[in-house]
Amino acid sequence: MSKFNVSTSTDEETLATIVRAEGSLDGETVPHLRKVLVDLIEEGHCKLIIDMEKLAYISSAGVGAFIGVTKRVREEKGDLIFVAPTPSVYNVLDLLGLTKLFKIVDDCQKAIAEFQK
Repeated sequence: MSKFNVSTSTDEETLATIVRAEGSLDGETVPHLRKVLVDLIEEGHCKLIIDMEKLAYISSAGVGAFIGVTKRVREEKGDLIFVAPTPSVYNVLDLLGLTKLFKIVDDCQKAIAEFQK
C-alpha cells in the first residue's frame, strides 16, 4: 500500500487553498487526492496551491488528476499553482511539458502573492 497524505488550509486574505501532498501519488492514491480536489472545487475553492515539498513520487495518474481539474478551476477564474516540487517530481512535470502549463514557485507565500495580482 502506498503512503500518501493530503491536508488543506485556506489563506483568509486571498481565499487560496493550500493542498499539501505528501508521500507517493500513484494509481492507488490518486482517487483520494481527486476527491479532495473535486470537493474543494464544489465548495467554491478554485484558487489551489499544490504544495509538493514532501511529495516523493508522482505517476502519470497523479499528473492526470491535476490536469483533470485544471480546466474546471480556470473556468471559475481560478488556477493551480505548484509549490516546491521535489527534484524527481519536477523532472516528471518537466518531461511531460507541464512546467509550461502550470506556474511553479518556491514557496506558498509566493503562490499566495500570485493570486493577489
